[in-house]
Amino acid sequence: MKIRSLFRDVWSGDLIKKFLFVLCGLALASPAFSGPNWVSGNITQITSVSIGLMIMLDSGLPDNCVGTPYGWMLIPDSAKSIVALTLLAKIYKSPVAVYTTGRDANGNCIVNQVQPSSVPS
Repeated sequence: MKIRSLFRDVWSGDLIKKFLFVLCGLALASPAFSGPNWVSGNITQITSVSIGLMIMLDSGLPDNCVGTPYGWMLIPDSAKSIVALTLLAKIYKSPVAVYTTGRDANGNCIVNQVQPSSVPS
């Protein structure tokens, strides 16, 4: 009930108070960004295949991976530290920035770096 009361008090106030309330709400939202070879967002799906770990983000694929089947990105099995960090980010539900080298000969979008937005304490 306190949240409802706070909401009612904010919206019954002046315009500045409303603006600050909306601004705070936007600041708390986790936006998704992308560029030619990177994308940021939340890991929504993971699966293990014989050649590595595949991940899918809620924000889609970077520009250099357009056309990759089903939106999966592949972390090669040889990149063990990236696989480990990605699994931790998924467990802790931490947003990530994923950098890619583009598509390989099989059409897989290859991940070469994963950067979590925050480190769990």
